[in-house]
Amino acid sequence: MACARQIAPSGGPDDKTPPSVRYTVPTIGTIRYPVKGTITFAFSEWIDKKTAGKCLSVFPLPPSGIAIKVSGKTIELRPVKAFTDSTTYHIELNTALSDLHGNSIGTPFHFFFSTGPSIDSGKVFGCVPAFERGPTLPKAVLIARTVSFIDSNYFGMPSYLVQTDRDRKSTRLNPVTVNNLVC
Repeated sequence: MACARQIAPSGGPDDKTPPSVRYTVPTIGTIRYPVKGTITFAFSEWIDKKTAGKCLSVFPLPPSGIAIKVSGKTIELRPVKAFTDSTTYHIELNTALSDLHGNSIGTPFHFFFSTGPSIDSGKVFGCVPAFERGPTLPKAVLIARTVSFIDSNYFGMPSYLVQTDRDRKSTRLNPVTVNNLVC
């Protein structure tokens, strides 16, 4: 007896519609979220399990890492042990995420929540030169300078990561404003 497998249905016109996020649990901007809570992303279409693990960025990464579960139209993310208390988290679903037909989500999806009483905020402006034009857009990485040795920051974990915008327009991200253009 064989198990079912996820494949695109046969027949009919090609599906060119990208998946979209229908809702999240909790909602974007939630504060005082439980440190052992699960984050759920519900989509308009079934998600390709192979792309789900490659598309997620969580900053800061919980100390013990994260576990990802993909089932049909949902992605669930939870900390292996717990999120850090009184911390603002940013989760990005980048354009590597696709449905069973290979359609990319198209535009990165940004999700913020806090385990504390408020969401951190700030502004970042810049331009990311795109030396090679390919299917994956470049990413901008911010590293907090925590030590006096400048080069040691390059070997640490980024404080923030965001995928650039293909349309060369500024991207408004709540609660952080990022002008992260592909030049």
